[in-house]
Amino acid sequence: MWNPFARPQDITATKAISKMNNGWEPFILDVRGHGETNQTGVIKGTDLIHPHTSIKKAMKKIPQDQDVLITCMGGMRSNMAMESLISAGFDQEKLYNLKGGFSGWSRSGGPVQRN
Repeated sequence: MWNPFARPQDITATKAISKMNNGWEPFILDVRGHGETNQTGVIKGTDLIHPHTSIKKAMKKIPQDQDVLITCMGGMRSNMAMESLISAGFDQEKLYNLKGGFSGWSRSGGPVQRN
């Protein structure tokens, strides 16, 4: 349920990697375009790549009963996508914005897959 007083959750790459190493299995949503992800790769296990500008078109593909880790290159587009999901009724307690995005993930040694 949406809470106007709660703040969206940012999570660092280091914290996300640690949680995943301890069994956390979020749905991973990359909100960059395919051209960008083809150049850089994505977080290993990414479930959906869909640009943040049209995230509302992909909402049926995003689970509402599971934690969702949202990423882009630096964390700004993923934050915008997260705000769109919250305004559409997603539980903000289950949404995590990857602080520093894919860049932070790569710098932290997180597993990456290339297409």
